[in-house]
Amino acid sequence: MTGTAPKGLRSPRRTGRHPPGTHRTADSAFILSGQQITGEFGLGLAGAVLLDAFILRTILVPALMHLAGRANWWLPGWLDRLLPHLSIEPATQQPAPPSPAPAMAAASNPALSGRKPD
Repeated sequence: MTGTAPKGLRSPRRTGRHPPGTHRTADSAFILSGQQITGEFGLGLAGAVLLDAFILRTILVPALMHLAGRANWWLPGWLDRLLPHLSIEPATQQPAPPSPAPAMAAASNPALSGRKPD
């Protein structure tokens, strides 16, 4: 596979596995609490984290991104006009307008033209 999906899978692998594991462990502690309702919540949360982290994010999302290709990054025109355009890099500066020719500067400035001011 080439493209954005494999790159997205490679980059968060090192850090992306630990938070779901920690969350699953904390939720599993609710199961061992001895209270039935708390244990059911813990089991539900641990199952949801397992489903989200290991099935959706590592199998389903990359597969759908691979199938959709460039359509992943499509943005409707009306939404593009509505959203602000933010940039991390500074805006490119427009070149300064050229200075007036010396003859024009002399004609507009009496001190340069040798004329006496009115």
